[in-house]
Amino acid sequence: MSAQPRTTTPLTSAQRGLWLLDELHPGSSLYNVFCSVRLTGPLDRAALRRAFDRLVARHEVLRTAFPAAGGEPVPVVAEPAPVELPVLDLARVPAAERFDRACELVDAWAERPFDLAEGPLFRALLVALDDGDHLLGVAAHHIVSDGRSLNVVFDELALLYAGEEPGAPPAQYADYAVRQRARAEDPELSAWWVEHLRGAPDVLSLPSDRPRPAVRGVAGATHLFDVPGELTAFCSAHRVSPFMLLMTAWAVLLGRLADVDEVLVGTPVSDRPGPEFDGVVGLFVDTVPVRVDLSGNPAFGELLGRVRGAVLDAVTHQGVPFDRIVALVGPDRAPSHTPLVQNIFSADLAPLVRPRFPGLTAELRTPAPTTAKFDLDLTVQGGADGPVGVLTYSTELFDPGTAERIGDRFARLLLAGTANPETPIRHLPLLDDDELTTILGTWHETAPAAPPDLLVHELFGASARRTPDAPALDGDGGALTYRELDERSTRLARAVAARPDEVVGVLVPRGTDLIVALLAVLKSGGAYLPLSPTHPPAYLARVLDAAGATRVVAADELAHRLTGVEVIPPGRGLDDGELPRVHPDQLAYVLYTSGSTGEPKGVAVTHRALANVARTMVGEYDLTPADRVLQFANIGFDIAAEELYTTWTAGGCVVLAPDPPPGPDGLVDLMRDRRITFTILTSSNWRQWANAAWARGAHPGPALRLVSIGAEPVDRDTLHRWQAEVGVPVINIYGLTESTINATIVPLDGPVGDTVPVGVPLAGVTAYVLDRELEPVPVGVPGQLYLGGDCLARGYLGRADLTADRFVPHPFAPGARLHRTGDRARWRADGQLEVLGRLDKQLKVRGYRIEPGHVEAALSAHPDVRDAVVVARDERLVAYLVPAVPDDVRDHLAARLPVHLVPGAFVAVDAIPLNANGKVDEKALPVPTTRTAGTAAASTDLERELAALWREALGLDRVGVHDNFFELGGSSLTLAAVHRAVRDRLGRALPVVALYEYPTIAALARHLSGGAATTSPRVARPRPRRPRRR
Repeated sequence: MSAQPRTTTPLTSAQRGLWLLDELHPGSSLYNVFCSVRLTGPLDRAALRRAFDRLVARHEVLRTAFPAAGGEPVPVVAEPAPVELPVLDLARVPAAERFDRACELVDAWAERPFDLAEGPLFRALLVALDDGDHLLGVAAHHIVSDGRSLNVVFDELALLYAGEEPGAPPAQYADYAVRQRARAEDPELSAWWVEHLRGAPDVLSLPSDRPRPAVRGVAGATHLFDVPGELTAFCSAHRVSPFMLLMTAWAVLLGRLADVDEVLVGTPVSDRPGPEFDGVVGLFVDTVPVRVDLSGNPAFGELLGRVRGAVLDAVTHQGVPFDRIVALVGPDRAPSHTPLVQNIFSADLAPLVRPRFPGLTAELRTPAPTTAKFDLDLTVQGGADGPVGVLTYSTELFDPGTAERIGDRFARLLLAGTANPETPIRHLPLLDDDELTTILGTWHETAPAAPPDLLVHELFGASARRTPDAPALDGDGGALTYRELDERSTRLARAVAARPDEVVGVLVPRGTDLIVALLAVLKSGGAYLPLSPTHPPAYLARVLDAAGATRVVAADELAHRLTGVEVIPPGRGLDDGELPRVHPDQLAYVLYTSGSTGEPKGVAVTHRALANVARTMVGEYDLTPADRVLQFANIGFDIAAEELYTTWTAGGCVVLAPDPPPGPDGLVDLMRDRRITFTILTSSNWRQWANAAWARGAHPGPALRLVSIGAEPVDRDTLHRWQAEVGVPVINIYGLTESTINATIVPLDGPVGDTVPVGVPLAGVTAYVLDRELEPVPVGVPGQLYLGGDCLARGYLGRADLTADRFVPHPFAPGARLHRTGDRARWRADGQLEVLGRLDKQLKVRGYRIEPGHVEAALSAHPDVRDAVVVARDERLVAYLVPAVPDDVRDHLAARLPVHLVPGAFVAVDAIPLNANGKVDEKALPVPTTRTAGTAAASTDLERELAALWREALGLDRVGVHDNFFELGGSSLTLAAVHRAVRDRLGRALPVVALYEYPTIAALARHLSGGAATTSPRVARPRPRRPRRR
């Protein structure tokens, strides 16, 4: 290419940013600007070629390339020369297929990357369908063109094609570059942006189909949809532009999807400084962040006013390049996402271009990029039949169906907001009628509750009458038949003689006497309150007082731990006396759980709810009299009730675990020796038991036919291995004490995704996923899980305030209640529920909302990590690892996770502590030691050389080898300087993205030295991570 260097012509800040991005993503079509036009009629190809030649000769920027000199881009303008216009002839393709084939060819051609150093950065292609039908493609790199420039290109092409010569351009793009560089930075303008964006959210966490990758890619796709409504009249009435109206709907959608009260929306603005540049081709746009305040659930019309003000604020303060705003504000610079804004919105109801070639009919095809600059990029532009939404999305995060739903919801919000602008934004409909019918009328319920004609002690009695000599309980003192257990519990029940709803404590060690006591209290008409022998006397007294319990069935050796109550020995009994008929709405038991204030709260469960669970689960588990079911759970854990009453309803045998219950190794032996056919375990206990069996080369349970797990998230790796090597069916159950043990169910009989689902509601249970205004959320969007139906507990004993807070009026069934679970959940497209974590214990570190399971899964993939749990302490993530902290664990995570998901501290522990219910005991985890930042000095020659480069680039006197480059004030431009220095002064070649992946001197030095950070991750059998309930 014949070229003339123009070393005195600077680049604009936007061009420099695009050049740097090309360095980060070489060979990418991410910033290709293109469109295609169908030309119908007698096309003069020679005239079209001459038009392209003259067009490129008129605009220097279309002949400019950007080779690097001394590590800096230098614009080089080529002499005018003929423009290549290849012609592809589709005459051999069947006529009916030609247009589709032409579109495929042009789209693929448009996505071919440009070489910024070599050029040309503008090209054209012509595809001939027949003599009178052509598809013309035009493409340029964004560094030399923008959307408005395409209008200039086609306007001039039309004139030049007709043989007319437009007047000479009054300016060239280089003149604009010189003018921009000559403008001194306005300190007041810069200060305004710093203050305006102070405290603004710089990462928008939208619900996605997959978690963010550690390093963001550019794979994308585009969804086109019609944008409805008569916008002009509405905008005139409310004194806003269509852009402001459309951005308002977009901001509402983002806020509703992410469940936040504030969003930053990036929008491109033009910076053509005067009329002399109106006909100039080049890059005149920059991005400004618009801060939209959604707080207070304003009416749509009120928010429209807020957006109008926010847009005017941003536009009137433009002039500070976006890269400079980013540097001034200093947002998180993790390579997993774009800085400051992750979504872009633009709107121009005029068509992208208006091609007008004399003698030809021209029809614009809307571009559909297959690369994504941001998570979401919505452009609303004019079309032949009205406005069209062009939604480009990252396919690393979103599936096509999700993108389609986003477009539908945007259109629905826009229609509803313009029809009723007085409606609060959180009450505007996100779902259409079909979705509402599905979520509220189909998925929310599967079957009605079982009729409460027999309660659980009566169901036990029915089994005793059917098979009196069958074993009912196999415990420490041998087996009891149904007849024997019935007689013993009846004698004790007569002695207890409880009043309706009287709470009777039970303080008996694990064993046969304990089970007899529980059954006896139910028969007596009272509600049992299980008490743990390990609890201190003061705690027992506090719980008994809170429950209003004045009598306790207590073992002789434990009675001294009680004061101020009547003690009933478990061996006491009466031979005569009628037992009362218990009403289904009387209390069956009260379980105390820890409260957020530190005071225990007693969940009061009715016989109706308990009987529904027992009868429902017999069918779900297909239990029979032949089953031997392990009673393993702590008696204060509601799973224990399921183990007992479901088994007896089916006529099976309950097998008591010894006291104390065995650990994982002992559980393997117990399952074998006691011939357990069915067991219910927490996910943690199941995982540890399975791993213990595999470590011994043993089967977890030779007689097992089914396992039910739950109470915590299910570890996917353990499940996959179980499915492959054990083959015993596994059922996943979700439920809370307040919903009487179980609420949803799913058989885990096939592959699972990133999150193991919890399934569909059980009989008698209704489930809803609602937002903060108790509105149903769409498929795939997280909200809070609410449960209703016959499963609900009565409430919290003696705590009317707490009951009213957690058991709320049913928004769709007047007079009914829903339990506000505090769990974050979402509906899947197949109608199953996923539970994503606790709303009240979801980790939040430096503004990021973090699901610990994501980090724990990556930690467990390290071959030297046997178990892991992640918590937040002192505004940082802390990882606890079993049995030790590998030297390369940070590099291992950096290759898999975004920077903000890499823990700030790692602590080795011998085992992850569990509480009495088999869940992770976070309080027992040790406090990590604290390291002072900036004090770790370089210890190798390479670290010292890198530290010198950092000090020079950042203008600092001292840096520590563990300090993060971006937290010290580094930006993309200073990073580029470090990259060049590493290459030129140290002779080390590495991609720029590596500096994002290894943002500390220590990590980068290990990477450059060929240490663990540079090697591929070691391959090993996936280690199960620690699931936990938070």
